[in-house]
Amino acid sequence: MKLCPNCNEWFDDDKSVCPHCGYRYKEDDERVRAYVDNDLGKFVNENTKKHNPWIVSLAILLNLSIILSIIDLFVSDFCWSCFVVIIMAAVFLGARLIFLAREKRFSDKSVRLFLMIFSIIIIFYALVISKASKIGQDLSYMVHYIIPTLYIAYILAVMIRFFVKKITITKVVSSMLSIVGICLILALIGAITFKAQGFALAMCLIPFALSFLIALNMGIYLIIDFKKKMQSLDNEDYDKDNDEEINPDYEVLKEDDKKQEDK
Repeated sequence: MKLCPNCNEWFDDDKSVCPHCGYRYKEDDERVRAYVDNDLGKFVNENTKKHNPWIVSLAILLNLSIILSIIDLFVSDFCWSCFVVIIMAAVFLGARLIFLAREKRFSDKSVRLFLMIFSIIIIFYALVISKASKIGQDLSYMVHYIIPTLYIAYILAVMIRFFVKKITITKVVSSMLSIVGICLILALIGAITFKAQGFALAMCLIPFALSFLIALNMGIYLIIDFKKKMQSLDNEDYDKDNDEEINPDYEVLKEDDKKQEDK
């Protein structure tokens, strides 16, 4: 049994209309439920936009990083906060990339952006701590080895995707051109500011050299291929023009031969 909200009379559960007043119970109940669900969905969407968990997490990490860095740089002799901040940044950026991959919004552009952000964080700490440390703490190895390794890994990943035919040459060229400037800056910072030598200098130069050479060679290949396509199109147009000029005369000759045979 259920109670009619209109006349307050009881009726059977299997009936959708109240036998006393004609109140349609199920239809109105569905309307109310749909209205509530709609309002609840709007409320959740608005709150999700206002309180995006990624933005909240980023704000917390930024504030924590700033507080730790200020305390550490001005109070401690040995700066340990940089390792905590770098690990937090790596975890956050890695989690964000995984999320974008699951949402099918993953792109090379996002990887390059996160690499650049991570590189800036490492370079900042390496410069500040190496130059201002009271006990001669040196973080130049991060610029000599960690950042170049990340960019070399990215370049290899792009080339692997190209060889398995998941991206085009144009995509490879755009990806390499997007990082060649950053790799040049990293090489200059490592070579001039941190005075890299030997293997450290080679590691600083490899990402720039690889990205520049790949972009240059594939760019030349694209230009040559484009010229070949244009020449083939010109030849096809030339052949079509010749066919149009020859065909009418051929038809006229055919007609003359037929007239002579009739005579």
